[in-house]
Amino acid sequence: MSGSGTYLLDAITEVSQGIAKRGPVRPVIVVVTAEGPELSYRQYQEVLSALKVSGAQLHVMVVGLPRNFSDDRSIVIGQGPRDSGGSYDNILTGMALTGRLKQLAAELTGQWRVTYARPETLIRRRRSPSRRPSRA
Repeated sequence: MSGSGTYLLDAITEVSQGIAKRGPVRPVIVVVTAEGPELSYRQYQEVLSALKVSGAQLHVMVVGLPRNFSDDRSIVIGQGPRDSGGSYDNILTGMALTGRLKQLAAELTGQWRVTYARPETLIRRRRSPSRRPSRA
């Protein structure tokens, strides 16, 4: 469609800021988009910074042939998923989208958040006298 485009960078930034305010336990952003002109005025540094502060994983699925018109968008789509622990998929046809979304849902529901903590006090080991056999 001529004259159309996306506001992907604005959307990722605003959702990241909302996540940072709410503080969910396992924040995830899933983006399904098509290639085309990027109409956002945000720079990639601002978007990646907001994503990092939110602590969210970014999963991006691009439907269609990979041809991008914005350097900032390319950097966010490439670096955002990698830095946040998310994923990037290029899906050539919309018919494959349902299967890939189901696969991502299975991945996300199968994840566990592991937290390591150190006890407040350390338990000291008792040393028992060792019995060494006498050498003759």
